[in-house]
Amino acid sequence: MPWIARLSRRTGSLAPLALAALLAAPSLASAQEASKPKEAPASRPKGILPIENYKGDIWERQYILGDLDGVRTELAEKGFSFGADATQILQSVVHGGRDHKTAYGASLYYWANVDFNRMDVIPGGLLQFVAESRFGESVNRQAGPILPVNIKSFVPLTSPQDEDIAFTITQLTYTQFVAPELGFFVGKFITFNAADQNEFASGMGKTQFLNYNFNYNSIYAMLAPYSTLGVGAIVLPTKDLMITSVLNNTSDSSTTTGFEDFGDGYTWDTEVSGQYQLGDLPGGLLGGFIYDFDNDFVDFSKKFIFVPGQGIVVPTKSETWGIYGNAWQYLYTVDDATKPIRINDGMADLRGVGVFARVGAADSDGAGKLHDRRMVDFQQLVVDLDDARPVGLGRARRQGMDRGDLGAQMPDAELAAARRAVEMGEAEADQAAIPFLARLVLQQLGHAIRPDTGRQARSRERQQRRQRVARRAHGHGMGGKRPRQPHRLDAELGLHQRLA
Repeated sequence: MPWIARLSRRTGSLAPLALAALLAAPSLASAQEASKPKEAPASRPKGILPIENYKGDIWERQYILGDLDGVRTELAEKGFSFGADATQILQSVVHGGRDHKTAYGASLYYWANVDFNRMDVIPGGLLQFVAESRFGESVNRQAGPILPVNIKSFVPLTSPQDEDIAFTITQLTYTQFVAPELGFFVGKFITFNAADQNEFASGMGKTQFLNYNFNYNSIYAMLAPYSTLGVGAIVLPTKDLMITSVLNNTSDSSTTTGFEDFGDGYTWDTEVSGQYQLGDLPGGLLGGFIYDFDNDFVDFSKKFIFVPGQGIVVPTKSETWGIYGNAWQYLYTVDDATKPIRINDGMADLRGVGVFARVGAADSDGAGKLHDRRMVDFQQLVVDLDDARPVGLGRARRQGMDRGDLGAQMPDAELAAARRAVEMGEAEADQAAIPFLARLVLQQLGHAIRPDTGRQARSRERQQRRQRVARRAHGHGMGGKRPRQPHRLDAELGLHQRLA
């Protein structure tokens, strides 16, 4: 986590007591002041967070404005640090995807830390602030994958996607260490800055990888929000081992305060991470467990029931879970590894060669909330009816009809009704060709899945042309047989009206 660093043991902790004694006996203090030798000033307490290196020329330093003539370093030594990042991205979908598009987007990231421990104001206290802005567009909806190819333009989460954000506070967190090995935090925080960190694959799109799948486990994307309210604990049993446990709202509050989300489901996430040395080469392991509860999640282990007049009834469950992990290992380094690796800074600490991997598993029966904004806009998953699997293909019955198999028109009304019912059932089965989750989401959002009227007319014309050709080829209905009527098409249109 960005606020995590081992809390240094403070010196000079008797200063408040000495001040109280001075106020209680000012005359004694002034009388003895001349006779006592002057003591060297006490060194400034160490902080919870390390001081960034602002120095260097413009081609080497991390921050373009540098040290501002020593002001930034001086302020950081006194406990206050700040900064801002600007990221601009130009991307194009040149092959495949849902659409070929070129998009430009920009994002701004502002941060400030108040290290009360370094200020010698509140031992073990730390306040963190993050705000963000976003402008322009991305190709996330056009590229095709469910998870975004551009995570930097994807967050903060909005609905609709790529909505401009003038300014939003995504983190305002207070952390209190009660001991060098134990701390607690509360407030609004960015979960993506804290979870599933890796030496070679983090950085939130600003550094290292831009694609979401290389920054975080897909399991985490399905179950965790980006910015939310919560509480958590940090345990540092050794210098190489860290345990974090967080309880937060499941709903994302990137552009809201988050207070209105209390009671709308909760997420408990616990991670254990550690570092080791393989000879002289550093490596690390991380494992996490995430549990969402007290909410409504789609239960794929049960049947989705179609109820006339109501539509599709979606079975739900109140909880779901996932486990995830990652590993990284340096194989060769130019620099010597003399201190623990900072895996949360989005940069490789050493020059060299390394490998990394991620793995995860989730509750096969559960899924995320339909209204969540954490994945690419669900509406992009909707496939036009012409793009879906041709209705009825693969069935011998339909193949026979395409070959001109003219069945007799059943004189029995009951048999005709039965056949129509069967074809209606097959039409419902064909709806699986359209992404099911997309249909559900559109219905939840109030959008109706209706067939295009022009497409209906063209489909009817094609069906009638097939029948006319078949009649001519078979003697214009010899034997008193009439060509089969397009019950199938009517059934499909009727089903679409019911779904809508």
